[in-house]
Amino acid sequence: MEKVKGFIVKVSLGNIVISLDDWDNCGKDDNDNFTQKAKVFAVNQMMEFVEELGSKLDGSIGEKVLVNESGLDFYELNESLSDIDFEDYDDVSLYILIKKEIFIGPNPVNKIFIDMPSFGQFNAKFPTFQNNLISQSYDWGEYDTGFYADWVPKENYIIAFAKEDGSFKPNDEKPFYEEVIKTYNNAVEMLKK
Repeated sequence: MEKVKGFIVKVSLGNIVISLDDWDNCGKDDNDNFTQKAKVFAVNQMMEFVEELGSKLDGSIGEKVLVNESGLDFYELNESLSDIDFEDYDDVSLYILIKKEIFIGPNPVNKIFIDMPSFGQFNAKFPTFQNNLISQSYDWGEYDTGFYADWVPKENYIIAFAKEDGSFKPNDEKPFYEEVIKTYNNAVEMLKK
């Protein structure tokens, strides 16, 4: 049976935004202090997610994790990321290299993501190994919508197809993903060096 090794998952942690909205509803002491606390909280949530994913994959993730906001510049995930001013944590994404060899078939990363309910709501984009890049949303240990949700047509969540060089081209029926795929391909190139 054929194995694949070295693919990228893109994750957007929606629960960061939900938590920060809850903080905001409780009232801010002073805006600068609140902003810095929010940044530290967001970075810690991202680092905890990567740490748990790495643990569930027996440490088989890349040393470098990239972070970006809406296709803008890439940064490395570390404590100093809390010095960066992101406009909206809703648009912040993690790009994580999975180094573990995986047999071609259903992607076991999906099973790991569904088993991470403590991270609340998040969206992931990753390959299915049938030459598709898919989108899947998780909600407290259950499917929200996406490729693996059995109540929606799978083809609705195929956002790109593999090219021979290992990059992806957008699904022609979903042109609004063009910038997402371009950014994903850039992250793949950077993380696989």
